[in-house]
Amino acid sequence: MWDSIKGLVAEIKNCEAAGATCAALALAYVSIDTMAFLAMPEGKASQTREDFIEWVRQRLENLR
Repeated sequence: MWDSIKGLVAEIKNCEAAGATCAALALAYVSIDTMAFLAMPEGKASQTREDFIEWVRQRLENLR
Protein backbone atom coordinates (compact mmCIF):
# COMPACT_ATOMS: atom_id res chain seq x y z
CA MET A 1 0.00 0.00 0.00
CA TRP A 2 2.74 2.49 0.93
CA ASP A 3 4.53 1.91 -2.36
CA SER A 4 1.42 3.09 -4.18
CA ILE A 5 1.29 6.26 -2.10
CA LYS A 6 5.00 6.86 -2.66
CA GLY A 7 4.32 6.42 -6.38
CA LEU A 8 1.63 9.12 -6.29
CA VAL A 9 4.02 11.50 -4.55
CA ALA A 10 6.73 10.74 -7.12
CA GLU A 11 4.30 11.48 -9.95
CA ILE A 12 3.31 14.78 -8.35
CA LYS A 13 7.00 15.72 -8.24
CA ASN A 14 7.47 14.61 -11.87
CA CYS A 15 4.54 16.75 -13.01
CA GLU A 16 5.83 19.73 -11.08
CA ALA A 17 9.35 19.30 -12.49
CA ALA A 18 7.89 19.17 -16.01
CA GLY A 19 5.97 22.39 -15.43
CA ALA A 20 2.61 20.60 -15.42
CA THR A 21 1.26 22.47 -12.41
CA CYS A 22 -2.42 21.64 -13.03
CA ALA A 23 -1.60 17.94 -13.32
CA ALA A 24 0.47 18.10 -10.12
CA LEU A 25 -2.41 19.76 -8.30
CA ALA A 26 -4.91 17.21 -9.61
CA LEU A 27 -2.69 14.37 -8.42
CA ALA A 28 -2.31 16.06 -5.04
CA TYR A 29 -6.11 16.02 -4.66
CA VAL A 30 -6.20 12.38 -5.78
CA SER A 31 -3.61 11.61 -3.10
CA ILE A 32 -5.60 13.40 -0.40
CA ASP A 33 -8.74 11.57 -1.51
CA THR A 34 -6.88 8.25 -1.36
CA MET A 35 -5.57 8.93 2.14
CA ALA A 36 -9.03 10.00 3.32
CA PHE A 37 -10.45 6.76 1.91
CA LEU A 38 -7.83 4.69 3.71
CA ALA A 39 -8.52 6.54 6.97
CA MET A 40 -12.27 5.81 6.93
CA PRO A 41 -13.65 3.94 9.93
CA GLU A 42 -13.76 0.17 9.61
CA GLY A 43 -17.04 -1.04 8.19
CA LYS A 44 -17.79 2.13 6.24
CA ALA A 45 -18.39 1.19 2.61
CA SER A 46 -18.13 4.52 0.80
CA GLN A 47 -16.39 7.83 1.17
CA THR A 48 -18.14 11.18 1.44
CA ARG A 49 -17.15 14.78 1.04
CA GLU A 50 -17.08 15.03 4.83
CA ASP A 51 -14.47 12.24 5.03
CA PHE A 52 -12.21 14.23 2.69
CA ILE A 53 -12.69 17.45 4.67
CA GLU A 54 -12.15 15.70 8.01
CA TRP A 55 -8.90 14.12 6.83
CA VAL A 56 -7.57 17.52 5.70
CA ARG A 57 -8.74 19.18 8.93
CA GLN A 58 -6.92 16.61 11.05
CA ARG A 59 -3.70 17.04 9.07
CA LEU A 60 -3.89 20.83 9.46
CA GLU A 61 -4.39 20.47 13.21
CA ASN A 62 -1.29 18.28 13.38
CA LEU A 63 0.74 21.03 11.69
CA ARG A 64 -0.13 23.61 14.32
